[in-house]
Amino acid sequence: MRTISSPNTFKTCYIAQIKKDLGFPVRKAANRKGKDGITKVNETLRPFIEKAILILNEKTGEIPSYKDVQQLSFKLYKESKGKSETDTLFGSVKFEDTEFVKSIAEDKDIFYEC
Repeated sequence: MRTISSPNTFKTCYIAQIKKDLGFPVRKAANRKGKDGITKVNETLRPFIEKAILILNEKTGEIPSYKDVQQLSFKLYKESKGKSETDTLFGSVKFEDTEFVKSIAEDKDIFYEC
């Protein structure tokens, strides 16, 4: 599975299905087809969504909004992954000699892979 980079990855149809599984009332969406809907919950995202719904429900005592669930699910996902190597090293190396950096970037003997 690729890295999640947006709260919108936690789709509202996933949240609705999990809310329903947890016993919360869910209205039928206008675009929902059939009794259970078409989209099945991505099982790798399920624990984050469930935890977010339960935390928000316990905190407020109300049924959490989809936006709040998306944001908290994304936060829980990011915390579970820890800091990436890029995040850890970001800003730790500083080059004040811009000519040196420019000479490396323009060096014909260095190959860059995209």
